[in-house]
Amino acid sequence: MLGIGQMRERGGQLDRHLTGVGDADGLVAEPLLELTWPQPVTLSRIDVLADNDVNEDLINLHHHRTPFETLPTLLRDYRVETRDADGAWRTVSRTTDNRWRRQVHTLDEPVTSTALRTVVEATNGAPSAHVVAVRAYA
Repeated sequence: MLGIGQMRERGGQLDRHLTGVGDADGLVAEPLLELTWPQPVTLSRIDVLADNDVNEDLINLHHHRTPFETLPTLLRDYRVETRDADGAWRTVSRTTDNRWRRQVHTLDEPVTSTALRTVVEATNGAPSAHVVAVRAYA
């Protein structure tokens, strides 16, 4: 798998951000992560793993609560798209109101494509989208 994205250092740690076209403030309206293959591949399942912020103190006992119900770094709304033979992008799965780190997208029927992308529409509060992995299976 080949992916397009970037890693950058932030506060001594590597931080993975998705690419996209930024506005004047550098914010990306719909960041995306794109995987491409030199030859068409058949896809039947796509797994998306988001960042569940392992550095967050989650000792949610009676005396200590986090200020949020869902980890802000998790992807809330996103769609998975494949590129058709004519170059057009087609949505094969959509997720809304996500609260989980891992989402498995089993397609109704396999698709053949040379590219796959995950397009983030919203996070659960983080200013940027964080993706740990996108895995594509035949």
